[in-house]
Amino acid sequence: MVASAGPPSPFILNLFTDASFRMLKHYKSPSKLSQSAGAAVFWKPWPGLVGQNPWHSRAFQVLTYRDFHEAELFAVVAGLETAALLSHLMSELKRVTIFIDCKDSIRRLTAAAENASDPLIKRAVAASFELDAKGIRVLVYWCPDHAGIEGNKKAGELAKEVCYHSFRHLVPMGQPTSVAGNEILGEYLERARRSD
Repeated sequence: MVASAGPPSPFILNLFTDASFRMLKHYKSPSKLSQSAGAAVFWKPWPGLVGQNPWHSRAFQVLTYRDFHEAELFAVVAGLETAALLSHLMSELKRVTIFIDCKDSIRRLTAAAENASDPLIKRAVAASFELDAKGIRVLVYWCPDHAGIEGNKKAGELAKEVCYHSFRHLVPMGQPTSVAGNEILGEYLERARRSD
């Protein structure tokens, strides 16, 4: 996939998002302190940093979601809100593309009018409007999981890693109004990795 393999651009921002639950696949219980969900966003920033890892990321731990579909939708919202933040630094940005491997999240976004009371949908719409007001087109595409797409693979790996560490002191029990409330900063993630 060109969006994952290609170099960064000042005009196009491609973000890969994913979420993961700590429990078994298709587990039907909500996320909570002992069974948190993780989400991640990966992108290649402009201007690219030559000779260094070209990928940048944000990691999140969430405790209040009913199922993995809701966690995946949170990951899309995290991507949109990250794009809105990055748009302040990228004055020539014209297009943002969010890639996600969960078709249900795309369906829920497409039916935003029906889900207008959902706090995640409200946040997705707000971030999209913020980008649209700057003349930035927003696209959300499905990309297949386990297909060797580097951005998707990296987002999936980080989401899985984040949900297996305990960040109780950093993560709010309720639903924050922006992704910053759930973000696990790199320094805390590194500390958790060293303690394993």
